[in-house]
Amino acid sequence: MPRYFFHVRDDGQLFEDIEGIELPDIPDVEAWLLKAASEVLSEAEWQKERTEGRSFEVVDEKGQIVLIVPFGDLQADS
Repeated sequence: MPRYFFHVRDDGQLFEDIEGIELPDIPDVEAWLLKAASEVLSEAEWQKERTEGRSFEVVDEKGQIVLIVPFGDLQADS
């Protein structure tokens, strides 16, 4: 099963996920990201201003970007 890494880009600086997670395919990557992000971003400490300029960059084992999702696109509605 392929391994995907969920890096975080914060205003140009990249924070790399060095462990990653094994998932079968891109739809499963998207579903995992949505679930994990919704849990984190629903916490009160994640105000809208803390999500601006930040995004997830999901890469495969070859280092190829397969998905980029801005935090603001994942922001839970209040």
